[in-house]
Amino acid sequence: MRTGILILLAAATVSFAWDEIRVSFSGDASLIESNWNTITNNDMATYSMKDHKDGSPTGISFYTGQLVEPNGSGNPNGAYERSYWTSVLDSSWTIDESSPWISTLAVSKCIAGQPGGGGSFGPVIMRFQGLDFDQEYSVEIAAARDHSFIADIRVGGTFRTTSIGTVFEHTVDDSDTADRNRFNTITDKESLSAWNYQTALQNDDWLVWDSVSPNEDGELLISSFTEDSYVFVNAIRLTPVPEPATFVVFFIGGLIARRHLAG
Repeated sequence: MRTGILILLAAATVSFAWDEIRVSFSGDASLIESNWNTITNNDMATYSMKDHKDGSPTGISFYTGQLVEPNGSGNPNGAYERSYWTSVLDSSWTIDESSPWISTLAVSKCIAGQPGGGGSFGPVIMRFQGLDFDQEYSVEIAAARDHSFIADIRVGGTFRTTSIGTVFEHTVDDSDTADRNRFNTITDKESLSAWNYQTALQNDDWLVWDSVSPNEDGELLISSFTEDSYVFVNAIRLTPVPEPATFVVFFIGGLIARRHLAG
């Protein structure tokens, strides 16, 4: 009996500091009351994230900022040029209100980014900071608008300081491309790296990364480098992924409790 109680107590203490983080670019004040983190414009500010469960501080910050990357020469910034989030736009997305985690209110607007073309501009970047390096996270990104552009949105990578400044590095393979769409009907990396905004709008669909790790600086970088195309993002959900050991503890505790009650 004592053993069962101890294991159950151990299971009860296996928890995360926060439940989930939701980010919306609608700027609607009513979403703030329901514990969304609302980004009102492209002001490149750093926002402190709150837990969607109870509104408590998470210690995580979110930044939509410019990324400076080498550009060769011939621009006012010397060897650099800037990719940037240009504005917040109406998305024309009226989503099925039975959809999990997002609503029309949360995706009514989207932030628009311009990576530029010809490979001379870097990708646009969003950044979660203050994450646990040893923790895996699930990331869901709603990116839909009545527009014909195709997006290559990724989660991963790192910043690196060089002799000419700070540059962004993707992973060398396609591991930072989404794992699937919401309905699990698209799983090949080629299709996921050519995300169709209009199709997503029509199907109430979004991108899902089932398990990603922060870089060594505790950052998750959301980026897109789609040449000659704008990038649109409506909303983001970030959730810690339970470790397999967590499930084992709960399972064993449940079995012992059941045996104790049966005896």
